[in-house]
Amino acid sequence: MQNILVPVGSSANSISNLQYAIDLAESIKATVYVVSVFQELSKVGGLSKVNAILKEESENRLDEVLSQVDRNGVPVIAHPIKGEVLEGIERISKQVPIIRLTLRLKPLQLFRP
Repeated sequence: MQNILVPVGSSANSISNLQYAIDLAESIKATVYVVSVFQELSKVGGLSKVNAILKEESENRLDEVLSQVDRNGVPVIAHPIKGEVLEGIERISKQVPIIRLTLRLKPLQLFRP
């Protein structure tokens, strides 16, 4: 089984990145894992409620992005992950063998005097 991991955030590229991964997954018969990483705060006082809100916002972001793509019959599994982005990617890759990581970086801005 081949798996593609797509981290999504607040970037406007999230939808196009996910659609690209879904289109690729369709051609290679893969499953797409979509993750949204959120930073959990230490649980002091009423912060546990804040953490629940952060997780819910992350879940809402995943739902929003998923609602704007065509899944083409491809299995897409969405999951919010707490922690740092790279740490979260490393944790999920230990549980699910990932063959591809789909990211779109901002275009290189060339300096012109």
